[in-house]
Amino acid sequence: MVCVVYDASTCETVPVVSESSNPQPALGAAIREMRIERGTTQQHLAEAAGMTVAHLSKIERGLTNPTWGTVLALSDALKISIAALAARSEAH
Repeated sequence: MVCVVYDASTCETVPVVSESSNPQPALGAAIREMRIERGTTQQHLAEAAGMTVAHLSKIERGLTNPTWGTVLALSDALKISIAALAARSEAH
């Protein structure tokens, strides 16, 4: 845990996130794993998240870095919180 200081009297304790030289593959692998666990296709997940299958495929393969909005849309479509998705990607 680390204390993030906002001003002289305010400090918020947040968990330390491990660094990775290339975090996209871990996030993409977690998304793919969860999609498969839920028995859904790339087509279905892409439609539910409002994106193309090509874009989802690139995310799952770690070829593109999704925006926060895209991660939020995917987590909503997978019915999981962003925090849980991040924790899942940390496991990879």
